[in-house]
Parts: sequence; C-alpha cells; structure tokens
Amino acid sequence: MSELKDELEEHEERIRYISNYEYNLPVDFLAMWTNIETAIEDIDKIKLELRTIQSEIQTLHDELANSLTIVAHVCSFMTFLRLSLSCIICSSPILPKGNPNDESYSQIPLFISYLKAANPTTITELETHTDENGSQHFKRLFISHGASQEGFHFLRKLMVVSGAHIRRSDSGFLIVAIGQYANFQTYPLAFAVVDHQTEEAWRWFLHQLEQCFPDNNKTTILSDGGGMAERAISACFPEASHVDCLRRLQLSLNLYFHDNGITNLVREAACAHTIGVFRRAFNRVNETNPDCATYLQSIGFPRWTSYYQAGDRYNIMTASIAHGFIHLLLPQTTGPIINLLNFYHTTVMRWLQTRLRASMDHPGVMSPGVQGFMDKLAVSKSQWQVLHISYGACEVVNSVGKIHFVNPLRRSCSCKVFNKLWIPCIHALVASDALRISAESLVHTCYTSVAWFETYIPQLYPCQEPLPAEATADGATELLPPISSPLVGRPRPKTRMVTINF
Repeated sequence: MSELKDELEEHEERIRYISNYEYNLPVDFLAMWTNIETAIEDIDKIKLELRTIQSEIQTLHDELANSLTIVAHVCSFMTFLRLSLSCIICSSPILPKGNPNDESYSQIPLFISYLKAANPTTITELETHTDENGSQHFKRLFISHGASQEGFHFLRKLMVVSGAHIRRSDSGFLIVAIGQYANFQTYPLAFAVVDHQTEEAWRWFLHQLEQCFPDNNKTTILSDGGGMAERAISACFPEASHVDCLRRLQLSLNLYFHDNGITNLVREAACAHTIGVFRRAFNRVNETNPDCATYLQSIGFPRWTSYYQAGDRYNIMTASIAHGFIHLLLPQTTGPIINLLNFYHTTVMRWLQTRLRASMDHPGVMSPGVQGFMDKLAVSKSQWQVLHISYGACEVVNSVGKIHFVNPLRRSCSCKVFNKLWIPCIHALVASDALRISAESLVHTCYTSVAWFETYIPQLYPCQEPLPAEATADGATELLPPISSPLVGRPRPKTRMVTINF
C-alpha cells in the first residue's frame, strides 16, 4: 500500500508540474509578442521620421538648385551688362595700337652695338628708309645669335618659319625661325621685325637666314606663310626641301570646300608612314570629295604627306613650335620696340643657361624626351615576338598576325617609323632584344645626351649698360618709327571703348 501511495504522489507531482508549465507558457509568449509589436511600432515611427527627413532634404536640394540657377542668371546678366557698358561711345578719339612717337626706335642702333659687343658672333641687320624730309624711319631688323648658329649643327636639320602681325601697329609683322633639339623643345634660330608683311619682306628675312644657315640639300624648311613665303623660300633656299604646315592646309580646305569632316581624312593621309595606309586614306578623301583630292594632287604629295615627304620632316607636321614662341613674344609688342628686343635676347639667354644645366645633370644616354617616348613603346613589347632571324634582319609578328620586317643595324623597318623618326619603333625594340643589341645604340646621335649638351655649350651674355657719353653720341642719329600705310577697307570709328569692371 505504501508503494502505491508513493507512486500516486509521484504522478500527482508530475501532473502539477505539467499544469504549471502549460500555464506559464502562454504568459511568456504573450509578453514576447507584446515586445515584438512595440518594436514594430517603433520601426514604423523611425520610417516615418526618415521619410520626413528625406522630404526635407529634397526640399533643400530644390532650393539650392533654384539658388544656383538664380546665381547663373545673375552672372549672365552681369556679363551682359559689362559688355553693354563697355560699348559706350565717348567723344574722345581712339588711340592707335602703336605709339607713333615711340622714341625707343632711336635706341635700336645702340642696342645692336652692345649686343654684338657682348656676343661677337651674333648677326644683325638693320634696314631703314629715308622719307622726303631726310628723316630715317625704321623698316626691318634681323637678329640671329651666334650661339644658335653653332648649336644648330647638333639639331635635326629642320627649320620651322612662321610669322604673325604684332599688336603695336596695324602693319608691323614678326617673323621667327625655330628648330627643335634632342629633348623635343623649342630652339630659337632667328628673329625679325618688319614694317609690312610682303613678299619682299619674306625674301629679305630668308636671305638673312640663308647667310646664317647656308642652303644645302639636307635642310628642310616648314612654313605656314602661304604663297609669299613659298616663293621666297624657293628663291633663297633652292636646294633645301620645302614642306607645308598641315594645320594651314586643313584650314584652307575647310575654307574652300566647307567640309569639316574632310580635314580628318586629310590628316590621316598626311600622317601615314606606309603606302598602303596612305592609299586607303586618300581613296576615302577622293570618295568623299573628288574636288578636294584633285586640289591635294595639284599641290603635290611631297609638300604635305609624310610618306612622300620632301626631305626629313620627322614627326613635325605643323608649325606649332613656332606659334608657341610667337605667342610668347606677342605680349611684348604692345610697348616700346626696345622692350621686345630685350625680351627676345634675355629669353634665349635664359633658355640656353637653364637647359645647359639640365643636360649636365641628366645621367642617361638619351635625352629625357626620347627616353620617355621609348618607354611608352616598351610597354607593348609583350604583344610581339620574333619568328625568324637572318643576317641581322628579323621578322616580327604580333598576336593578330601582323608582320613587320626589321633590320636594326640599318635602322630600317617596314612600318617606316624607324626610318623617318630615327628613333626605334616597337618592332625595332623587339628585334634588338632578340639580337641582344642595346636599344640605345639604335637612336640617332642627334637624340643623345651628348648632342643635347653640345647644343647648349655656346652661351649668350647680357648686353652691357652703355656709358652716358656714348649714349649721347649715338643718340644723335634719330630713328623714327616705320611709315604706316593706309589700311584697306572700311575705316575704324574715331571713338574709344570704355570698360567698366564690377
């Protein structure tokens, strides 16, 4: 009986435990569910606050956009107002660009004498004109430093000749001759100021230039002076090769045929190094505009193409290096003429000094410009491989199957880039690695650091200050500004412009 009683008590205890567990479970679950509902409500509140903040941000963005629009309109209106006020017509007459009473012309002979005293090898030529009253007027001035003439022996034999109208008068004209040395930078050769742009002035300049840089069949002259310059070059440099500026040719084609798209095709044909690429490009020009193709043929392919080029124009297709130097000089043309001459001399002198130091500090065999050019090519050497080698000649092929034949020792490649630039192309670099030849030995001597250094060994020296007695004696001869000729066309109104800055 006692065992049954104990077993009954045990069962009652189990029933009591189970009843308590079933009773407590819903309570805990409801509490948890209540917490979940509270969290969901909090999340909804946060979402509502985020939507409110987003709408406020959008409102601020719209206000900022409206403010920027208003500011842009205000700036546009202020610009329009400034331009409008700058066109106010006043009663005082307009002043000419150049000062007709510029007394600095009388200092030119003194400047030339002291320039040649400090730099004896400098060649100058001053031409004057005598009027009816016996007064001497400035006409032309030519300057070529002896250092430039000596340094030209280490440059590529290419001269870029260009000119521009100066700002000091309506008829003055500035002419420069520029070369390019081993580091692909500007090297001034000669400089001239003439009273008018005429064929006679071009002939005079080129005649003086020929005295400094004698004519020979190894020299190439690139110019953008049009017909006047072409005839003058043919007369003064009969043996030298003459090529045209591609940029001027493109502008002429756009003017004659009114087709902007044709200029890109012409440039593609002009820059082609192989006959196949040139024919494909020129055939596209002929298909697009037959009249333009006929005009280009009448000019002559050697004048404007790289494949049929007359002489060696290398990679210089335009007169941009001369234009850059002219734009450097143009701001000085608004003042006295003597400031322009001093600026030209000091600029060339400073360039020679700084570049000599740079060449002395450069440790490489080649100039930095050529080294950078070859480093860019070397990046794609992995795309090419040598198939065959025979007596120093290599057959190079890329992943697409394009084949080129290279002879590094003769500095030639079927792509013609090596032949025309005198710098190894990508195919020559691959072949030189296969033949175990140094790529630096394939570069022409005009691109080496030694040529760079030799170019700038001749230096210029500053003009000495004249003594007062000498200045007085030389100043006795008065040189007047050039005689201005009447302008062709509609005369300018005798009013001046007033600009009001805000």
